[in-house]
Amino acid sequence: MGGSEQPSEACVRARIVLLTAEDLGTNEIMRRTGKSKTCLWRWQERFMHEGVDGLLRDKTRPSRITPLPPAVAESGS
Repeated sequence: MGGSEQPSEACVRARIVLLTAEDLGTNEIMRRTGKSKTCLWRWQERFMHEGVDGLLRDKTRPSRITPLPPAVAESGS
């Protein structure tokens, strides 16, 4: 990896899991990865439930844009 390149998100997620396996505390993992406590918990839990596959993809999120009501969508206005 070059000097200015950032590690991929999957690498950061894997690092969180590996540091957890080393029995490091949450604060130490936060310090080493620069990630928040909620971020650590999210990836630790995802790994527990889905294994490595859960670390390799982002969950889909609902759109922040609310859908048009059916009457508006059908009229084309």
